[in-house]
Amino acid sequence: MKIFTLLFALIASFGSCYATAKEEAVSPQGSVMSWTTNYSNALARAKAENKAIFLCFTGSDWCAWSKKMESEILLDPAFQQQMKGQFIFVRIDLPRGVKQDPELKKQNEKLYEKYHVKSLPVGKNRGFPAVLLLDSDGNKIGQMGYQPGGGALFAKKFLEMFGK
Repeated sequence: MKIFTLLFALIASFGSCYATAKEEAVSPQGSVMSWTTNYSNALARAKAENKAIFLCFTGSDWCAWSKKMESEILLDPAFQQQMKGQFIFVRIDLPRGVKQDPELKKQNEKLYEKYHVKSLPVGKNRGFPAVLLLDSDGNKIGQMGYQPGGGALFAKKFLEMFGK
């Protein structure tokens, strides 16, 4: 009976985690900022809160520069402190070996094409990682890629680009 109860609890918790990940919660472990994967919801929030969108394209399971950006910049407490609350943070992941929800994958591929990420000159690796600054209508204001120097320097450059 204990095994059945434990198995049921595990299956139930897995299901609820999957549903959450599919829709919204993608904040990296250790992050104090709230991230989403739902672009439509992000646009609505940006309009409602009068904020710009920090749209981060990543290849989480294959791009070394994306992994470097996450560990050295996005998870840096200095970056999080300077950026928290100023933007709507959206993570657009295009993994090669990790299965995604079909709707999420379709959304991410459309955004990849819409914003011409494959041709963005960002760092040594054209395209990934790419951070776009969008207004609340989804129009591109600016872009950046991985920058050496840590989270504080990246945040400073990003905020300067936005005029904050």
